[in-house]
Amino acid sequence: MLGEGLSSYLTDGEKLRNTAFMISLAAVGIYSAKTTAGIAGRFIEARLGKPSLVRETSRITMSQFFRSPISSTQRITGIGMQSQDALKGIVLEESLDSQLRKIAVSTAHTKKNKA
Repeated sequence: MLGEGLSSYLTDGEKLRNTAFMISLAAVGIYSAKTTAGIAGRFIEARLGKPSLVRETSRITMSQFFRSPISSTQRITGIGMQSQDALKGIVLEESLDSQLRKIAVSTAHTKKNKA
């Protein structure tokens, strides 16, 4: 009984084609769902992980842009912005000061290059 059913299944080309098609569709569906869940998760994580104050102060609205287009353009592109010494007036051990300055420079470059 099992042998006849398996034999008829393997000899029928249409059943084999439909089975391969259904397996392929299932794989595409699973992969799509996995990718979509990952993208949605990263989006939600980015929105929830960033403090609201950072979101609000980093945002440039259209009214702000039209109110002061030159400074808004400079802020967006980073042109004409002067670097600030965040460690000004802070006394640190020489090695710690050096490490913090390196981190500050690399962070500024990362922000400048939008990485």
